[in-house]
Amino acid sequence: MYGGSFGIGPVALGDLVASAIYNGQPDGAFLRVWDVQVFATGNFAAVGAVVDFDLIHGTQSGAVNYQVEPVLPCTSQGPSIKSFAWGFQDPNNNEAGKPFLNPNIPVGGYQWVHDWPLCTIAPGDSVVAYSDANAYNTWGATWLFEVVPGGT
Repeated sequence: MYGGSFGIGPVALGDLVASAIYNGQPDGAFLRVWDVQVFATGNFAAVGAVVDFDLIHGTQSGAVNYQVEPVLPCTSQGPSIKSFAWGFQDPNNNEAGKPFLNPNIPVGGYQWVHDWPLCTIAPGDSVVAYSDANAYNTWGATWLFEVVPGGT
């Protein structure tokens, strides 16, 4: 198991922010995402905000304030891997894909609470959590996933 996260703030009204995991595995292994937590603080509507989850090819590396973070093993002395977490804050960017899930972020954040995976990511693709362009003090996501050799 591996974990990665990306957070940013403050975020201006209208800026899009994202947190993602990129599958950079050179051996064709897939990444199976078992858990995600999205957190947001700020002055958005009392009913909460919305987060969109998309699967895209590559990353959005052309975005303003694009950053990459390593993912870390969740086992003692586990090996590092080529996949990474990434994210951005950009007033001029759009989501790169079509959402497959867009739940509300209640006060205190959103967490995937099911016994099945959120998604599986092929090599060269990313799963992305996008904000809905509200103003936030902080916004980000934390991911937990496993490497699945040989595909899905």
